[in-house]
Amino acid sequence: MKEKRKNKKQNIIYIFNQVYPMCFKAKPTYFIYIHILCVMEACLTCGSVIVNKFFYDSVHIAFLEKYQLTNAVKMLLVFAIVHLLGEIIESMKNFAVDTNTTRLLGYLYDKIAEKAISIEPINFEDPKELNSIYKAQNGADSAVHFQFTCTMILMFYIPYLLFMSSFLFSLKPVLVFAILFVFIPTIVSHILRISVYMKLEDEVTPFRREYDAYKNSIVSIENLKETRNLGAFGYFKYLLMNTQQILNGKMWKANKKSNKIDAFFSLLSLLGYCGVLFLLVVSLLDGSITVGAFAAVYSSIGTVFMIMEGMIRWDIGNLSEHFGKICNFLKFMDTPVVRKDSCQVNKKGDVELKNVSFRYPNAKYDSLSDINITIQEGETIAIVGRNGAGKTTLSKLLMGLYRPTSGKLTYDGKDISNTKFKVLFERISGVFQKFQKYKMTLEDNIRISDFSSKDEINMAIKKVDVDMANRNIFPNGKETILSREFDGVDLSGGQWQRIAIARGLYRESDLIILDEPTAAIDPIEESEIYKKFVDIAKDRTTIIITHRLGSAKIANRIIVLEGGRVVQIGSHDELLSKPGLYLDMYMAQSKWYQE
Repeated sequence: MKEKRKNKKQNIIYIFNQVYPMCFKAKPTYFIYIHILCVMEACLTCGSVIVNKFFYDSVHIAFLEKYQLTNAVKMLLVFAIVHLLGEIIESMKNFAVDTNTTRLLGYLYDKIAEKAISIEPINFEDPKELNSIYKAQNGADSAVHFQFTCTMILMFYIPYLLFMSSFLFSLKPVLVFAILFVFIPTIVSHILRISVYMKLEDEVTPFRREYDAYKNSIVSIENLKETRNLGAFGYFKYLLMNTQQILNGKMWKANKKSNKIDAFFSLLSLLGYCGVLFLLVVSLLDGSITVGAFAAVYSSIGTVFMIMEGMIRWDIGNLSEHFGKICNFLKFMDTPVVRKDSCQVNKKGDVELKNVSFRYPNAKYDSLSDINITIQEGETIAIVGRNGAGKTTLSKLLMGLYRPTSGKLTYDGKDISNTKFKVLFERISGVFQKFQKYKMTLEDNIRISDFSSKDEINMAIKKVDVDMANRNIFPNGKETILSREFDGVDLSGGQWQRIAIARGLYRESDLIILDEPTAAIDPIEESEIYKKFVDIAKDRTTIIITHRLGSAKIANRIIVLEGGRVVQIGSHDELLSKPGLYLDMYMAQSKWYQE
């Protein structure tokens, strides 16, 4: 059953029904305009065949009968006008395609982004899902090409070929078979090529992602300093070239197989072309067609073969190479949206985890096991534990980013597992250890968390001790661009972390989570920021994840994780009063500061 569904989504009709409406919705005016131009081009191309016939006949008559020269001049004028109009229409069509391709592609990229936002974040932990997104982005370009190819086939190629078939049939019925001799071998060859390139696309996508990763390690500004400092340029270049060789090898095999198929069927088409010429000469000699008809067909037959060549070899041929990419694009767009509940969820109520376990995709063991926690409304909770204990994973579960593999997470008693992300995150704010450094102004870096807010950003900046008045650091105040790539400034890790915290505080929220966002700030400053943070976050449910236990003292309760399980819960004083992991960690950290 699955195989049938898969085949259904890998045929030309299904792709047409999906891509064509999508492109029409993106740019309706352009869509209609390009169809009209293609129809006009088809009419002029067909009309030129008739005009050619009468023109050559008039020239022939004028040659035999000198007094008919005026008629030949008139037909020459019509001949010139028709061909000039054809060139103008073709230029208008090409201009329209060139100027709107980028717009169509931008629309499809937006659709990919919208879909990526709606799918489960845990999917981004699965290499297969990352491959599907990468394939979808490549497929968007192919989908735009497919739309234009279909337009040309429906509005130009098919009308023209039908006309030529009728025209040839009216001259001599046997000539119609000439088109079939060209069409059938070529279309069969490209059907065979489709399967070759679909298989290629599936094979090379992981290697393309590797290639991009190695390239970014060499040239991207984020990795450039460390790569040069480590002297790793040669190593990444080796990996890059090795991956390129693998890609080239796979593409070479596919192209070689494709060209063998193409060469065989091209030979059959050539035989068909020679057969047409032979039939034309025979028909002229036996008087079946006039000299004008012979000249018109002879000149047009080259156009027919050129158009057939363009339609099948280049348009449909290129489509065969891109067919797999388009299927990948549509497959990604068909990814089911699991979360469909749009009901509001009260983030002011208690947050409760009941028998929650969680396992990452393709992992053999659970990262969290049998978690039972109730976080009361307005409570400040600290989550601590050794590296790898599951702190960050727990924070993502508490935010609703990840869904429990088993068990239940509730806000104010409501299970949030099916709640839409847009609804779920409306009153939730998070600051993570790996936060974004947006290459925008200082103001936009903070306001991006809540553009709907009318509050000034100055208060949020002041609360985290960002010295915006320091013109050495922020020469243009809050309008300073935070990126040297765009003629701005570069900040220290600690300054960036303060801005990330300010961003989280600026957003209006009932639940806020801080996942070790102060790792680059010294312990004394961190303690001060957390004290201010607790005061700022008053009446909000607050969850702090930290590896520095001195900062955990500000919490109402501390949850201690070990091996993905909750091993202790209590206040700072309660946990220090009894043996356990928290006391061991606290004493170990204290010794570092004492020594």
